[in-house]
Amino acid sequence: MGIVEFAAASGLAIVPRERRNPMGASTHGTGELILAALDAGCGEIIVCLGGSATVDGGIGLLAALGWQFIDSGGNVIAPPLSGGNLLRIERIIIPQRTWPRFRIACDVTNPLCGPNGAAAIYGPQKGATPTQVGMLDDGLAHLAKLLGGDASKPGTGAAGGAGFGLSTIPGATLERGIDLVLEAVEFDDRCRDAGLVLTGEGRLDDQSTQGKACVAIARRAAAFGVPTIAVVGAVDGTAARFETVGGGDFTRVISLADRFGREEALGHPWSCIEQVCSELAPSPEFTSGV
Repeated sequence: MGIVEFAAASGLAIVPRERRNPMGASTHGTGELILAALDAGCGEIIVCLGGSATVDGGIGLLAALGWQFIDSGGNVIAPPLSGGNLLRIERIIIPQRTWPRFRIACDVTNPLCGPNGAAAIYGPQKGATPTQVGMLDDGLAHLAKLLGGDASKPGTGAAGGAGFGLSTIPGATLERGIDLVLEAVEFDDRCRDAGLVLTGEGRLDDQSTQGKACVAIARRAAAFGVPTIAVVGAVDGTAARFETVGGGDFTRVISLADRFGREEALGHPWSCIEQVCSELAPSPEFTSGV
């Protein structure tokens, strides 16, 4: 089995803020990682999506894997392909070969296009202007018409639409990343005897409810009657709206920025988390153990 971490080659965190530009960013590097897994003889490859700097629908990585994208002049668009190339594509030549099983792990439920799609929701945080968001969304819709597949399927908008591009590889399946992880760590068996679950996220906001790990964990724990506390870097709005008293999923939400101040939370997150957890440990919420 091979595991490819999308953000390792195409991640937002590895691009300086002043250079972020999804019109020029490509998933080509992730395609090269997949090629390495193929060359190693992996019969199953898990591609972990998330944290990307790209909105290219996966054409960069597909080009690295042998797909050819043809422009109106009949010429192959030279790799690396990016979001700015999407509207240039007139025809796609798909390589004829046998592929291993691809399991595409994603933690969001966004479709490829539209107001909740890859460009509209995630484009701005990757550096896209409002005009570029519109161009990228049009480009992704254009790609969907050429490649086929179900662009409305939850998760196709993950990693700038790479969830869609990867899902068109024969035999590939889109799966909730958190389900894969929870299965691997035998979460259900561990949770049955727990008194409390602790989880967290950098920023708790409306995107968190779109399939992010922290909410999925809380919902899985709730099925066993186990409460969940979220220790997060910051909260968009008030914590109460994410707590059960406000119709949310968490028994309690603790914001490190609210508790310690933004500067301290960003500068020393681990020590902040340690302090919060040490205070929670003796609490009545732990009466059944962890």
